[in-house]
Amino acid sequence: MALNNYDQARIREYLLGRLSDEEQEKIEEQLMVNDDLFDELEASKCELIEEYSAGELSQTDRESLEGGYLVSPEGRQRYTFDRALGRLEQRRQRKPAPTTVPPSVGLFEQIRAFFNWRRWALAGGSAAILLTGAISIYVARSIFIARAPVFVSVDLTSNVANRSPGARQYHSVTVPSNVDEVRFSLQLPESAPARTSYVVELDNQTETTTFKPLAQDQTHVVVAIPANKLPPGLYAFRLQATLSDGTTQHEPWEYYIKVTN
Repeated sequence: MALNNYDQARIREYLLGRLSDEEQEKIEEQLMVNDDLFDELEASKCELIEEYSAGELSQTDRESLEGGYLVSPEGRQRYTFDRALGRLEQRRQRKPAPTTVPPSVGLFEQIRAFFNWRRWALAGGSAAILLTGAISIYVARSIFIARAPVFVSVDLTSNVANRSPGARQYHSVTVPSNVDEVRFSLQLPESAPARTSYVVELDNQTETTTFKPLAQDQTHVVVAIPANKLPPGLYAFRLQATLSDGTTQHEPWEYYIKVTN
């Protein structure tokens, strides 16, 4: 069901942190079951980041975004990614056009050359079918490459590893059907020593899979887990640290989650 202007405005106000606690809870409950509203949330995040980077937000909106969404790990990552794309675009525009390289051949010219070469093997009807198929594959491939992954972010604090299973505190995580991955921000304990790097292990009580973090600093380790790796069930995250001398060791804390539909 298409959203109205009121819903779109509420999503924007939600990201700017201007809703009451009760209104925020209602929005978050609807996001779990309303795919259209969730898609609007993701689109609004991109729009706000782009407007912020371009200096198009009002002073009030800018301060609200800086004090809210941009403080979150997801907000920082999106802003960093947007800035990187902007710099690449600027470089592309400044780069002089090559003078010695022949002009590129367009899609239809390539397809026409292909059919001229294979003309002896193709009847008129078959050529039309293959041409349509080639264009469809090209368009589908372009859309797939251009599509950014849809993800949700979850902040986790650690549990002590030697607790009994019954005493573990599981953080409940709901993975919407339209999400490609879940990005977990694992908060490091205040007592955690400085490490060169980490590797994240995900234990689903049957097997353990290793993931390389998206980012890490002195307080957090961020890791992206594909949604198809998170069917409903209980999981534990563990960190394997690389020490200054190049050796590795498991850190003495874990993060527990319970995934639901």
